[in-house]
Amino acid sequence: ILDVEELLRRAAELVKRVIDYQILSLMLYDEEQKIFRHRIDVKHGQRVQGKLRVAVTEGIVGAAANLREPVIVPDVTVDPRYLMVNPETRSELAIPMMHKGKVIGVLDLESPQLNYFTSDHVQTLSILAANLAVSLENARLYEQVAKDEARLDRDLQAAKRIQGALLRPVPTDDYGLDVAARYLSAREVCGDLYEFLRYGPQQLGIALGDVSGKGTAAALYGAVAIGIMRSLAPQKLQPAEMLRQMNHLVSERRIEGRFMTACYATWQKGRQKLRVANAGQSQPLLYKDGRCDKLDLTGFPLGIFEEVQYDEWGVTLDVGDILVFHSDGLAEAANKEGQFFGTERLRTLIEQHHEINAAELADLILREVDWFTQNAPLSDDRTLVIVKVK
Repeated sequence: ILDVEELLRRAAELVKRVIDYQILSLMLYDEEQKIFRHRIDVKHGQRVQGKLRVAVTEGIVGAAANLREPVIVPDVTVDPRYLMVNPETRSELAIPMMHKGKVIGVLDLESPQLNYFTSDHVQTLSILAANLAVSLENARLYEQVAKDEARLDRDLQAAKRIQGALLRPVPTDDYGLDVAARYLSAREVCGDLYEFLRYGPQQLGIALGDVSGKGTAAALYGAVAIGIMRSLAPQKLQPAEMLRQMNHLVSERRIEGRFMTACYATWQKGRQKLRVANAGQSQPLLYKDGRCDKLDLTGFPLGIFEEVQYDEWGVTLDVGDILVFHSDGLAEAANKEGQFFGTERLRTLIEQHHEINAAELADLILREVDWFTQNAPLSDDRTLVIVKVK
């Protein structure tokens, strides 16, 4: 039984089967307050409010705890240690509950008869108290774990809401692009990120990143990266320079074992010009002239080496051309046979469905990956940004 109240109630029932007590009190030790608190009191099978709290030096309960052995009082009226709570009580028996050398509680029985409790009662209750102590400790540990998990879940849900608020919505300004962004987290919070930086009415910056690892630490690192990007936005940096400066700033705050990959692009509406640079991120896919191919762009991830230069590639796009940024959680999604979804399937999907809009294409890709993995739980975050020239 892992519920403390249920365990104590069950213990009271078991004692009643072998000893006809008048009142049973189960007192548990509160280490912070240094007192024994009552958790359950039973009188003639009915729950009552008896000893609410007892100091470690008070009463028969305190004596049993200090002596670490059972205390029998044949006549409470002549024992100066007795604290009178129930006027009918004439004899009392207190058994300490020990776990790993520590007193975690006291099992206390009272009777209206003088000299009621015997050595047989002591032996029986000592056995019960020893087993109950172990069960109580297990139940209390479980209770603490449940509280910690509930608190952690609340913290993670709050972090998820904050992360969602940090990610900017798809720009509604008319940049001549149809834009869609999607992300699915393998945990409560996501280690992937995307960002849109408005350089003005004619120019838009687009980023997709993937922090090493998953979970809260990765999400926090990603939030720092978003902050750095936004701080650099007023300079209207082109992709290679943006990644160089980001890498420099991230490297100044280097965290052991942490780095991130990123791909950054700028789009100029009037000239229909796209520029792209890559820092170790999955190579973007470009659909143009009826074909979808990977852009051969590589580069060191951010946060490993302080001084790194990045290559930049530019192209003029026409109406209907599509650029797809994706995290490795898509291409590396595996089915039960251990096969990866792969970039070839991504390329084929884009070629076959290039006529639909960006949002429909993004949703289609995610559905196909789900179908391929047979809806298996995500092992990695999946993030996708699609831009299609209007």
